[in-house]
Amino acid sequence: MKIFFFLYCFLVITTYASTTSPPTKASSKDNISVGRSQDVRIVNDIKDPIVVHVRSKNDDLGKTTLAYRAEKRVKFQENLFGGTLFHADFYWKSKTAAFVIFDQKIRHRYCEGGVDNMCKWSMREDGFYLSGNGKPNDPATKLHDWS
Repeated sequence: MKIFFFLYCFLVITTYASTTSPPTKASSKDNISVGRSQDVRIVNDIKDPIVVHVRSKNDDLGKTTLAYRAEKRVKFQENLFGGTLFHADFYWKSKTAAFVIFDQKIRHRYCEGGVDNMCKWSMREDGFYLSGNGKPNDPATKLHDWS
């Protein structure tokens, strides 16, 4: 009888997981994505346009050119078993940068306990800053430089 109960629970969970999809473009084709929702924003705080290319293991979200003060927003549900990772390439004039914009370490350190599970990257002339709680006085931390 216990076997039937566990089999029933397994079927319910897998059926739910297969019908759950992320709220926007970023999906988890090969992963069970019933984890928490996450919102990553990338804002251009430079007066020149910047090209941003965001991707994950399963999704290439393409290149986007951001004008001054424009933002690229990526909403997704984390993989239930961890391992959700997004990285981006940035192009500004002759400068470039490439790094991870979201993983478990970034979420735990910068983005938890805030508004809507948000991580906000700010692209500035001297580098890349991350803030996470969505509060007006939240100080951003510089994490990366242009090369």
